[in-house]
Amino acid sequence: MPSEGIDVVSWFVSVEKLIEQLSVPTDLQAILIRPYLSDRAKLLMSKSDPMHSAKYENIKSFYYKNYTYLQQYIWKSSNL
Repeated sequence: MPSEGIDVVSWFVSVEKLIEQLSVPTDLQAILIRPYLSDRAKLLMSKSDPMHSAKYENIKSFYYKNYTYLQQYIWKSSNL
């Protein structure tokens, strides 16, 4: 998993295509991508509710939401 914005989006798109091609069951999707998450994503996931991070869609939306906040914070901090 890349650590930069647009690369992360394309990574998730690629993962979703693979999941669809391979017909991966919903209950296995989150488990299978965890080893490929970046260190930042793993840190974010460790702070979330374990039941929430059991689904791929929840992992993706949680990461997007928190990554956006982080990017906004960095941008604001650099413009001070």
